[in-house]
Amino acid sequence: MTIWIDTREAAKHADVLALISEQVETEMRELPADFLISASSPNRPLLVERKTVNNLLLDFSTGHLWTQIRNALRYEEADYCIVLETRDYWSVNRFRNWEKGRVMRIVESIIFDWKIRIIPSYTPEWTAEWLVYKHRELQGTTEGPRAFPLRIRPPLDTLRDKQRYLIEGLPGISAVLAERLLEHFGSPRAVFQASEEALKKVPGIGEKRAREITKVLDGKPT
Repeated sequence: MTIWIDTREAAKHADVLALISEQVETEMRELPADFLISASSPNRPLLVERKTVNNLLLDFSTGHLWTQIRNALRYEEADYCIVLETRDYWSVNRFRNWEKGRVMRIVESIIFDWKIRIIPSYTPEWTAEWLVYKHRELQGTTEGPRAFPLRIRPPLDTLRDKQRYLIEGLPGISAVLAERLLEHFGSPRAVFQASEEALKKVPGIGEKRAREITKVLDGKPT
């Protein structure tokens, strides 16, 4: 499958194009953004606007930024994101006399007001590698998104520490409540198998907390 490059902007992206064309089939066509990454069902194609920080500020100053975003969002056949290369961020104050907070406010507006994903990059090489990887992901030729841990696990030296860590993963359970549950039920397995009524007998575990715990333990993820 293909990564398409906007014919009107191809020269601007010659650096990235040279890097991705060695690994992915590329074609030129007129697009409402810089790149269009094809996808295999059930994934959706992805429109990508590539910008440096200086590009972003220039387009913001002229009002072109919002026109670009509107045009891309009208392209209903694909999702849309912006890849922002930050290597020249240091030059914002020095050459353009922009306040850093104002630059961040523009980025914030794109993310929160326009609901558009901004993918941080650093150099054209980073952008090229991401485009290739994203292409493989949307084609279903990677293992899919990596699952990252939701909690940072501290050093667990004793069995008691390991048991308490398990129980603290339940909703609304602090270290103190985890100790109470262990004392009351004797083991993590007994805690996890306890009914809502049994949980409410532990001091500090009210009706709402007991209901949330059983909901998490019994529910099936969607």
